[in-house]
Amino acid sequence: MKFFSSLILAGLLTGSVFALDSAKLAEVANKLTSQSMDEQFAARMELNRLVDDATAPGKDCVAVTKTLLAALQSNQIPNEAKKYILRKLAHCGTAEAVAPMAALLKGSDPLFKEEARRVLEEIPDPKAVAVLEGALKSASDKRDKLSFINSLAMQGASSSVQVIQHSVVDPDAELARAAVHALAKIRGTNAVTDLGKAAASSKVVPSLKADIDKALLIHGSD
Repeated sequence: MKFFSSLILAGLLTGSVFALDSAKLAEVANKLTSQSMDEQFAARMELNRLVDDATAPGKDCVAVTKTLLAALQSNQIPNEAKKYILRKLAHCGTAEAVAPMAALLKGSDPLFKEEARRVLEEIPDPKAVAVLEGALKSASDKRDKLSFINSLAMQGASSSVQVIQHSVVDPDAELARAAVHALAKIRGTNAVTDLGKAAASSKVVPSLKADIDKALLIHGSD
């Protein structure tokens, strides 16, 4: 009986040690902007350890996400440090991070927008996919379009096929190629259908035909 009691106590102690403490997180985050490169590196390693411990198997990733999000909203943490917090959020973020990341995508800070996109592409939730799809629809900059297409390919949701297909016939070969590769990665009946239409379309950049044929071949071997 004592043995099982000890195991329970050890589990409780381990859980408390591995919880992501907001005060400790803030302390480490403020060291991320140190003038000393050694101290910056040590702070990044400590941030990695804190989040990795807190998101170990069996831990509460929702709680970790909320703690990281609170740090992002804090005026006490420098913006330079927040990019590292966003990068950790990309490794463990849950659906609770979708709305805050969507807000960052609409902001003016290019670094935060890029990091938010990377967070969204890693969250396995339809709401994250919907935000990325909406961002692709409204994007006007080529680099932004490429980024969102790649993120949607990472998500692999069939709903994204309809949004991505428009770029297959884009006159810009790089953008069209990214769309073809995304459809090849997503796969599914809709993706195959759109790739087939693209193969027969006169609007497709001629140099892209080989990419489309290869994608169709990959689908055919599934």
